[in-house]
Amino acid sequence: MIYTDIRVSNIPVQVHIKPYNVQLVFMCNLMFALEKGQNALLESPTGTGKTFALLYPTLAWLKHQRDNYPGGPHRQIILATRTHS
Repeated sequence: MIYTDIRVSNIPVQVHIKPYNVQLVFMCNLMFALEKGQNALLESPTGTGKTFALLYPTLAWLKHQRDNYPGGPHRQIILATRTHS
């Protein structure tokens, strides 16, 4: 699989597909909360790729923290989703 880097809040995020605009907005809001150490409640309609928009930037942020701030404060990240049937 071929990955490409996009930058979200100046952190490189490796993705295997080009994100939709709604996903980029979601990623930026998520990254803002991660950087500030804040809670975030983010919503997006069914079919907009929330899992993609959550996991890729979260993992990239964790890697960035580990690589640039070894021994720094650890944050607990809880991702929860609900699907309507």
